[in-house]
Amino acid sequence: MDDFNDDPVDKSIKKVLLGKTKELNSSQNYLYNPMEELFKKGLGTLKYQGKWNLFDQIIISSSLLSLGDKNFVFLKLEYMKRNI
Repeated sequence: MDDFNDDPVDKSIKKVLLGKTKELNSSQNYLYNPMEELFKKGLGTLKYQGKWNLFDQIIISSSLLSLGDKNFVFLKLEYMKRNI
């Protein structure tokens, strides 16, 4: 979890970290980024020059996904909703 100064769809996250948007077979080594789906739905954590960004991200390793329940629930999204 960090402020990456990049959105989930930026090259630094997609290509360098190889973050996946969908959960894969837990036997594979990968990073899962649930924040990309939220960003594509129009959610963000900051607004700069009229454009919303989602720099604050949680990236989950496949080893954590293999520990049990694969259903992720975001308990509170109100602070992330875009006010257009």
